[in-house]
Amino acid sequence: MILGKNLWDLYQDAVPLKFYNEYHRAIAENIAVRFEEYYPPKDLWFEVACFPSGEGLSVYFKDITERKRSTRLLELEKEKYSNLFNFSPLPQWVYDLETLKFLDVNEAAISHYGYSRQEFMAMTILQIRPQSEIPTIIQILKSNIADDTAKRSNVKHQKKTGEVIDVFVEGNSVNFDGSKARLVMAIDRTV
Repeated sequence: MILGKNLWDLYQDAVPLKFYNEYHRAIAENIAVRFEEYYPPKDLWFEVACFPSGEGLSVYFKDITERKRSTRLLELEKEKYSNLFNFSPLPQWVYDLETLKFLDVNEAAISHYGYSRQEFMAMTILQIRPQSEIPTIIQILKSNIADDTAKRSNVKHQKKTGEVIDVFVEGNSVNFDGSKARLVMAIDRTV
């Protein structure tokens, strides 16, 4: 409790942080404010709700340090897996299971197939298949591809140049930014 005391005399190190500006804004505009802020001296994150009341300001703090740390760890894990995808020497992509559109492709796929990232992102997986192979991919897609098991198959792909290649592909179901998707790795086995 800090009743009757000047908050900024007690917590001078908080003046350059959001606390100071947001508290003053709540008083000046006579509004409730909510925000999150890190407090370095205690190595803590707070969710703060404050509103004018009577002659002062009522402030409620919630320690959200663990949530912030967990979120940061998840971001680091996502970055690690993103790097594994992007820097893999094998062509890889993610496609939407409903629309079959490419959602992401790695540099190896761009280099090997000859399409730019923008071109890939405007295509579906059917467009890297020779016309004669479309029925095969449609059969593969109908055979419970959406389940969570890895599927492997030998197929034919077509590069931007028109060259047809023999490819071993392995795919796994993933959730990609809220979409049901498939992560695919391709190994060119053309002799």
